[in-house]
Amino acid sequence: MCCDNAHAVSRKCYLSALSRIYNITMKLFSGGFRVAALGHAETIGSQGDAPQMKPDGLSLLDFGAIHPARFDATHRLFMRPARVSMRVRRMAGSHTKEGRLKMLMKNLVIGAAACAALLQAVPAAAQSVTLRFATITAESFPYTDGAKKFQELVESRSKGDIKVLLYPGGQLGNERQINEAILEGSIQIGVGAGAMANLAPIYNIVQVPFLIQGQKHMAAIADGPVGGKLASRIEQQAGFKVLAWFSTGDSPIETVKKPVTSTADLAGVKIRVIETPVLVDAMRALGANPTPMAYTEVYTGLKQGVIEGAHLDVLSVDTMKIAEVAKYMTDWDQITFVSEPRPVIMSAKYFATLKPEQQKLISAAMQEAATYERKIFVDKMTSIRKKLVEQGVTITKVNAEEFVTKVKPVWDKYAAQLKAEDLLAEIIALRK
Repeated sequence: MCCDNAHAVSRKCYLSALSRIYNITMKLFSGGFRVAALGHAETIGSQGDAPQMKPDGLSLLDFGAIHPARFDATHRLFMRPARVSMRVRRMAGSHTKEGRLKMLMKNLVIGAAACAALLQAVPAAAQSVTLRFATITAESFPYTDGAKKFQELVESRSKGDIKVLLYPGGQLGNERQINEAILEGSIQIGVGAGAMANLAPIYNIVQVPFLIQGQKHMAAIADGPVGGKLASRIEQQAGFKVLAWFSTGDSPIETVKKPVTSTADLAGVKIRVIETPVLVDAMRALGANPTPMAYTEVYTGLKQGVIEGAHLDVLSVDTMKIAEVAKYMTDWDQITFVSEPRPVIMSAKYFATLKPEQQKLISAAMQEAATYERKIFVDKMTSIRKKLVEQGVTITKVNAEEFVTKVKPVWDKYAAQLKAEDLLAEIIALRK
């Protein structure tokens, strides 16, 4: 026994064993799905005829009612719960701790038998794989176009053996929560950005402002040796397998009160930044007042005066209707604040559990999806520029050399800190 007394056994052993059975069953039907914290549970009394779950967590996923012939997505479970409460029934005549323990262990044996029966009933299901692909951006954002292309390619080429479920718009949490869920196994694919840099600091090297200039430069980085080296170091530092590199477009600087043509125009201006040190340091180097704020709060922040500017990518400016509250933007065709490649990530451990042919199929499909997603970005940015001008937005050119001179010490600082001087030099060389 794993515990020393009857009460502890009823509370811990039963739940531990039940968790194992549950995870085996879920793995059978959903290709690796697991409960993040079922072990954090408590016995709280009885209600009804069967144990019931009272979830209290961060994000939710569908899971299916187990059936001998199929697995239907008909029930819901909150993943990564802070606590999971279980009501354990009391049977008549079993009011002692020892009696309850016997009944619990009897139920456990029945559950194990049921799992074994299911294992024999649907052997084909064990061969299938379900990939949950989660993003924080709106469904209209090109990430979703890329995800849909990946879904189409994978499901067609695998003849249905690999199923892809899409969750755009932050349905499964913010970026940090999605990243953690990928490593834990409840989500299989996401798109890394600023929050990922907290797990893989090397990613900061492509987030330093004014370093990467435009989509051609970004693609040369992502598809060449630099992209390969960066992917390898991300995997070493955080355990993420980089399947491909999506684009996030070009990001100008948007302001409310006046246009920006030189760094003097940014003096003391409250500019929203992603909460990552490299962006905070860069904005300070430009003389601005960096103000970390969630992506979804930027429009309200600009409207209410909490912030006076931002550095959103062009498509986010459009989808979030930023032109309603900020009428000035720097010219991203001249110089971009950031144009970093965004890694499409999967847990390296999970990737290693897939069959070689599945790995090859998934990797190839994601590369094709990334090419498609990048083209969507370029096409949309061209049309959005005209739209913004029609909405009364003033797009200004800046003293580009001055901006680069101000932030270059930030480039050097992070390259040294990250031991990425080689990557910085290669990225600069690709600018020419």
